[in-house]
Amino acid sequence: MSEKPGPSRQNPVNTDDEDDRLNFYSDNFDPLLFLTSERTKIPKPDAQTFDNLAMWHSHYNRPANEKKKEIPKELPARRWLPHQLPIQSKKPTRIFTDVFTRMEATKGPLATLRKYIEEKTRIKVVTANPRGIRGYCLANLLMFDKHFNLVLQNVEEVWQRSITIKKDPILTDLFPEDPSRQRNSRNRIRLPKMETKKLKKNTEECRRRVDQMLMRGEQVVLICAASNEKK
Repeated sequence: MSEKPGPSRQNPVNTDDEDDRLNFYSDNFDPLLFLTSERTKIPKPDAQTFDNLAMWHSHYNRPANEKKKEIPKELPARRWLPHQLPIQSKKPTRIFTDVFTRMEATKGPLATLRKYIEEKTRIKVVTANPRGIRGYCLANLLMFDKHFNLVLQNVEEVWQRSITIKKDPILTDLFPEDPSRQRNSRNRIRLPKMETKKLKKNTEECRRRVDQMLMRGEQVVLICAASNEKK
């Protein structure tokens, strides 16, 4: 037999006293000794751990029928019917248009103007001023739009105007015009030569020729073919 005494023989009184203080169910349970003793044995090693007593108290005092909600792993997918599925569409291509493409697509009365351009028919455009009919223009049509804005070529413009009273020679002598200013203005703007013809006492007819002209639609009264002449 071994001469070394067994555990029951080593200080049996102290050992029993220590076991009593390490027993959870004993009245002599010593928490501090339980935490520092090497003989401590956890009754249930796989027990759930809590961060503090408040969490433990909340866990054990909640109703028994209350269960923790389970988080679904995957959300249910919506079941689309065949007619509800998205349809792949193509981005509509933008068609760029300009004056020429719009002139080709014109229909109705404006198609007559396109015919004048194709046949190079010389036209007559009756013009207006705020008081009434101003005059007319004989020209070749180059371009137009739905607002009757016209681009004319080889224009012969005829209109009537009131004869203005000539300046008083006394005022002319007092405020003579600067010749250098006239010279500079003539270099910048070259006005077409204009012919005048007196019709009445206070009315005269003016006539001039212009290579090209842009006429706004608000000045147009009537457009028609001048003759069968083609240029």
